[in-house]
Amino acid sequence: MPLRSNFEPGTSRWATRRAQWRALGLTDEDMVKPKIAIVNSSSQLAICFSHLDEIARRARRAVEQAGGVGFEVRTAAPSDFITSAGHRGGYILSARDLITNDIEVAVEGALLDGMLCLASCDKTAPGQLMAAARLNIPSVVVACGYQPSGTYRGRHCDIEDVFLAAGHVANGKLTVAELTEMSEHAVLGPGVCAGMGTANTMHLACEALGMALPGTTPVRANSEPMWRAVDQAARRVVEMTAEGLRPRDILTPGAFSNLAGVTVAGEDVIRPPERPLGHRPTIVLIRGSLAPDGGIVKLAVADDRRLDFVGPAVVFDAPAQALDAVRGGQVSAGQVVVLRGQGPIGSPGMGMASQLVFALDGAGLTGQVAVVTDGQLSGLVNKGIVVGEVSPEAARGGPLALVRDGDLIRIDILARTADLDVPAAELQRRRDVLRAPARTEERGWLSIYQRLVRPLPEGAVLREPAP
Repeated sequence: MPLRSNFEPGTSRWATRRAQWRALGLTDEDMVKPKIAIVNSSSQLAICFSHLDEIARRARRAVEQAGGVGFEVRTAAPSDFITSAGHRGGYILSARDLITNDIEVAVEGALLDGMLCLASCDKTAPGQLMAAARLNIPSVVVACGYQPSGTYRGRHCDIEDVFLAAGHVANGKLTVAELTEMSEHAVLGPGVCAGMGTANTMHLACEALGMALPGTTPVRANSEPMWRAVDQAARRVVEMTAEGLRPRDILTPGAFSNLAGVTVAGEDVIRPPERPLGHRPTIVLIRGSLAPDGGIVKLAVADDRRLDFVGPAVVFDAPAQALDAVRGGQVSAGQVVVLRGQGPIGSPGMGMASQLVFALDGAGLTGQVAVVTDGQLSGLVNKGIVVGEVSPEAARGGPLALVRDGDLIRIDILARTADLDVPAAELQRRRDVLRAPARTEERGWLSIYQRLVRPLPEGAVLREPAP
């Protein structure tokens, strides 16, 4: 394909670009080579990204050896365990769009010819995939690996175990000292969470979609297979610029069918042996964000010993109240905890839905209490019966907005349904008097996200409202 980055000699764009790039050390021979963006979501805030700078240097050398010119491009680098501290976790889900727009500004602004995307923590891979689909230039995703983990008192221990164990401290089943000791053994090096949560699931999704090279996900960070994948991906993206192979040629209905098949295949396709495939709702989100007009693929849910669950609702509009109720023993076996108003429109980000699930586990209520929420859940939530990311969310007048304490909710896992067992006439009466929920007052980026974000079935991505 013709290189977008080359301009007619003698024009102002050619002259000014040549002046800039020669000052960076490029030669006239380099000017006519494919220009490849090395998209590096790097940060020293989290161990997930701490090795990416060296990977970016290796990738750039490999691009140059393959006949291209590499330009490192930085983006936002959100980490679920670090960046979720502010604004009720609002910067996590919204960061996908921020990464996408970061890439668009740098790569499309410079009219570069291809992208090599270094994927790490949860939101980097989907943000990069969204940018690849938007810009439609030759692109390859490199999964930069999962972190090595250790042992605690003779048993395997990773960050998921620490996340889960924190729910046991409030109930007196684990001391702060024990949790502290666990946290010191859980992470032994750079990379994403070792469990099959959102990050490793998204890395695997990139391969299933054909956007990462076969056999390159998931891999241990800084392992020889990871470094081989970096070199292979660098060579391949340069080749793709000559072939004209673009993301929209790859992201076909067949690719998404393959993604669905891999998602439900189970442990036989997973290389890290510690955990099974973990976060299928993530796949629905990326399906909606990449191909919003194509519908949502049908995905199976994990099997559970209980095939159905019926219980009276206990409704909370504030995550802190729900956590207090669990810790205070106000939630008991046989109930359904409804946490509403936590979706991207009502309350941008993760909220505390994940912490609620682990608090229930800490209280010994796993499998005895179900959770239904319109909030986003961490990929590490694999305990009990959880119906997450319900749509339409309560902020848009969805059924969750109509639930009252004591209403019966019936969850049929095999049928994949969650039904509110209340007469239609009563639901209509409630709808007639329903008031618009109070919105969280946000400023800056979160205000923009809250105004423009689309519902979860549409990928929870930014999109201008219809005129």
